[in-house]
Amino acid sequence: MDNSFILDGISWSYSSINTYLQCPRAFKCIYIDAESKEQNAFAQWGSYMHSILESYYRGKLDLFDILQEYQKHYDQNVTINFPPNKYVNLNQTYYEAGECFCSEFNDEFAKYKVLDIEKHFTTVIGGFNFVGVIDLILQDPETNDYIIVDHKSHKFKNQKEINTYLTQLYLYATYIYETYKKYPTKLIFNELRTGKLIEHTFDKQIYDECIEQFMSVIHSIYEDTDFAPHIDNFFCSYLCSVRSWCPHSPRYIDAD
Repeated sequence: MDNSFILDGISWSYSSINTYLQCPRAFKCIYIDAESKEQNAFAQWGSYMHSILESYYRGKLDLFDILQEYQKHYDQNVTINFPPNKYVNLNQTYYEAGECFCSEFNDEFAKYKVLDIEKHFTTVIGGFNFVGVIDLILQDPETNDYIIVDHKSHKFKNQKEINTYLTQLYLYATYIYETYKKYPTKLIFNELRTGKLIEHTFDKQIYDECIEQFMSVIHSIYEDTDFAPHIDNFFCSYLCSVRSWCPHSPRYIDAD
């Protein structure tokens, strides 16, 4: 089936590209078949942590009130149970990780000028419409250099995984260049589960490679006629946002 008409109307994002790489069938369900999406506990926790940091950087929440805010409204924002784990209680682990982050939070970016917070933007990359959200855009007052910060609820396992996620921030660098006429000098992951900052120096060669990769994946999507599922029991059961609508998922709800 030729899906060009539908694909031509998509505003691409890092999330849509990543969804296809994780599971082409999930991409088809979401972006071609327009199935409704479900949340999961990990996403809810990450969104809640993002909202707290957004309130702080917008001046709506004082530094010393962050922990109380987290504790007070946690149950209202994280309403889905985390998956079972034979080693730990993930519900407790994630709650305590957020509690630790908030109790020990000391604004590492206070020395920078905050230019934008949760910046929604649209641009064009390689002829394709692209949308994104930059958690923080900072400027070093001494050098006038620009910095992209991404609050990441994911805990990185190794450098290879970090390099994979850096693609997102390199794509976002397109907006920085178009807006400020300079590429960012730093790309920073603010790892929420550990409180660590993972800094990466911007490299124009890597940027060009990420743009090529972005375009290559989209071309692959246009050529794909099967959208074969990548079946993984944990992902299909607990993470996939169309787990109730995909027949390859153990959580599939058969309407018949």
